[in-house]
Amino acid sequence: MLCGVVARCITPDRPVRLAGYGSRDKLSEGVYQDLFVKAIGLDSGDGPAVIVTSDLLYFDEDVLGPVEESLARDPGIPAERLFFTASHTHCGPALRKRDARMYGGRDAAYMAELREALAAVVRQAVASRQPAKLSYRRTTCEININRRLKTPTGVEMRPNPNGPVDREVDVLAAEGEDGRARAVLFGYACHPTTMGGYLCGGDYPGFAQRMIEAAYPGATALFVQGTSGDVRPNNVDERGYFKSGPREVVERYGRRLADQVLAAMKERGVPVEGDIRTADRTVSLPLMPPPTRAELARALEDKSPYRRRWAWEMLHAYDRNTPLPTSVPVHVQTLRIGATFSLVAIAGEVCVEIGLRIKELIGDGPRFVLGCTNRVIGYIPSKSIHPEGGYEVDGWYFYEGMPSHLAASAEDLLVGSARQMLGK
Repeated sequence: MLCGVVARCITPDRPVRLAGYGSRDKLSEGVYQDLFVKAIGLDSGDGPAVIVTSDLLYFDEDVLGPVEESLARDPGIPAERLFFTASHTHCGPALRKRDARMYGGRDAAYMAELREALAAVVRQAVASRQPAKLSYRRTTCEININRRLKTPTGVEMRPNPNGPVDREVDVLAAEGEDGRARAVLFGYACHPTTMGGYLCGGDYPGFAQRMIEAAYPGATALFVQGTSGDVRPNNVDERGYFKSGPREVVERYGRRLADQVLAAMKERGVPVEGDIRTADRTVSLPLMPPPTRAELARALEDKSPYRRRWAWEMLHAYDRNTPLPTSVPVHVQTLRIGATFSLVAIAGEVCVEIGLRIKELIGDGPRFVLGCTNRVIGYIPSKSIHPEGGYEVDGWYFYEGMPSHLAASAEDLLVGSARQMLGK
């Protein structure tokens, strides 16, 4: 196996709009932690497959389309073999087209710099390929908790210790011929929402990466986000509600995750060998019925400016006889190495039960199941929470300009696609 790995700092050198919290109403005010894009290129002899990680919220076509076109020309890597992942930190720059409206703008010059950085780390990772041995380990970490609590008045975003959660940490290490670690790719399912405010930073995954790199000088640590749609750090105030920060708490959570990865690295790993195979497909996920004109008229009086804007957009579409979409395309990718290693990546904020189901489908061998990869559409709720409503089900879609939220069948469609792509 050949492996190349590279990192590049993408911290803005000027104030920018930050993505992640709609309540923000001004530019960033500094940096509590540098942001990075990183790439690990793997090649078993039939050309590279590259996983890109980033300290960003997520991507859309406007970000990735030009990057994929550039890489298809030079060095000739098809999009099927490129995995653009985001840690989902809520303290990174606004990037997507809709971000410009939701967060008050985006920096065009920074966008150009980011696209160049994404393409550059892929090319550099491919150019730096050297013989390496891959090995897989699994451990656990308990900083996360389900964030959907059923109350007499509905589902609230509060800690639910009885709700589903995925506490597994997957670790894929690459060692050079000298036996030294060159790359540590690790994944965990937990929203990076430990930090708010107006400072740029990578939240707990950023701190965890730095701590792992400090323990293995010369190695690059890369974080990938799991299926964390309804899971977040268990950082609560004295009333039992989620809170942001302070920085010391964010760093402590990063340390707890890093310590688990470092402990796992001391154990003997499972060798990952064989040919690399990738596949991708676009799955059409159905939407619930669109709103009526009467429902939209009521929404025009809503206290949320985002919902009022959405209602206006939908009514404008009705007035122009523009058909509203009845489904949304979601990209699914797989990467397999040999007979044992499987990675499934989905373009959404996937709720945890879907990820757990895909893990069960794969089996107990080396595996990663990712969300927040490529062109993220928003939340993909599991069918068990669909009847309950709540933010992850029907409280987010108007931010994305969608006429309605996803139908409960989304889970089965995604799991079925993963099963077919993996040959299960």
